[in-house]
Amino acid sequence: MKPILFLILLMAVSCSTGKTVTGKERTAIVADHKSYGEYDQMFHINRAIQQQEEATIYLLNGKKISPEKFRKQLSRKNTYSMEEITAPGLIRTRGYDADVVKRIISISR
Repeated sequence: MKPILFLILLMAVSCSTGKTVTGKERTAIVADHKSYGEYDQMFHINRAIQQQEEATIYLLNGKKISPEKFRKQLSRKNTYSMEEITAPGLIRTRGYDADVVKRIISISR
């Protein structure tokens, strides 16, 4: 009975001293309200950008392309004509569901 009581007492003391079994001190994670607020704001901004990109269709000369390919095409020195469609009626006339697709960006040479 004494060894069990001794082990329980030893575990309780080691947990309250802030040291682990290896003897190293635990480091507490310090997060103030300001840093948490900035992280939370950046998370929401990134999520909004992701949702906007998911609801956008990118077209090059009438063919659907990926956002990465769209950015590559814009970075080239070629001259493009760009059209952005956000009206639900015009999105439907292009053959897309206006509830899912919120924007169509079309570039052509």
